[in-house]
Amino acid sequence: MGAERSLRILLVDDEEIIRRTAKSMLERQGYTIVLAENGQEGVELFSALGERVSAVLLDMTMPVMSGMEAIGLLKDIDPTAKVILSSGNAEAEVLRKFKGTGLSGYIQKPYTSRMLAEKIKQILEAS
Repeated sequence: MGAERSLRILLVDDEEIIRRTAKSMLERQGYTIVLAENGQEGVELFSALGERVSAVLLDMTMPVMSGMEAIGLLKDIDPTAKVILSSGNAEAEVLRKFKGTGLSGYIQKPYTSRMLAEKIKQILEAS
């Protein structure tokens, strides 16, 4: 857990209960969490925080700016950004839809604390 203490995750989801729950899950793993409630806010925070964001957990379906729009802008800002998409849709469908976007990973909702921690660790170690 010690190494994760310096890692910051940007969590972008329009549902407050998901933001609060995932934030709590990840903070217990030692991560610092920054919250955004839509894609546009997420992109703005990512741009402002720059290299201080280790990974982005991005909801696929949101008002204001969807995950599809947001991932393109995040990758414009930093082509090496680690973006994990989160959705209730089937993984195969999502990966097909997001093929070629530079998506680092996918986690299907609902997820457990352990599933989320493992996915983020896997993505961060894939450097």
